[in-house]
Amino acid sequence: GNYTFADEVRLQLADPAANVQGTAAVEWFPLGTSLLSDNEVVSTAWKFPVDTDANGKFDSFAIYSILFRSTPRDLATNLNTRAVSPIEVRTPPMDNGVVSGACVNAASTGASTTEGWVTTSDNILKKSFFVYALTVPITTPLNDPSSPLTTAEQASGNFEVYSGNPSFSALELQQDRGRTPQNNHAVWFEGDLELSRPAAFDLNGRIYTSGNLLLGSGGAPIRLFQVSSPNSCYYKEDNCKILV
Repeated sequence: GNYTFADEVRLQLADPAANVQGTAAVEWFPLGTSLLSDNEVVSTAWKFPVDTDANGKFDSFAIYSILFRSTPRDLATNLNTRAVSPIEVRTPPMDNGVVSGACVNAASTGASTTEGWVTTSDNILKKSFFVYALTVPITTPLNDPSSPLTTAEQASGNFEVYSGNPSFSALELQQDRGRTPQNNHAVWFEGDLELSRPAAFDLNGRIYTSGNLLLGSGGAPIRLFQVSSPNSCYYKEDNCKILV
């Protein structure tokens, strides 16, 4: 696929215990035919061979996965509708907003979408991504039916059984990606934004234009202010930018 390198094999991770559909079989639905959270399988995992002792033969497999699915939430309570599955992110995105005073409520009741994007207290849409990586030694005989090698790999002569201590450790990484929602702008234009010779004009908030910004006050003032007050949860530099 587009996201698989030449020496990699794409894997599927299944969670039979999830039992989202209430059946014994592991359920998988083609993209676009059902909610992502209904699938009990994810295919964002890969493995590739590694030579840990540098003798020219592969003796282990490096395996990594990128998980970004979120547990579905109830729209009324904003709570998870079921337990978190191992093939989903463990925690929601971290909130970097000022969570004091009235902002505490804003942080604890951030709305989430069906795609797992969460609105934090500073009105930023965020989503969690978890990366897991580990190196697993090849400990079974290469021609054993339970060997992790494919038939082609067994015949290649490029593999051997791991000769060291057959232990391994895993790595977990969480990364939160943020986006500024459209409703964070007081004014948003795809083309030129022109404001000329108006009556006295005051504007609070963020301005964005994909073209030119043209201001001509004439005799009446045009005044642009920061959003809200210093005591507001939204009194942030990012909420007051003028982007051209």
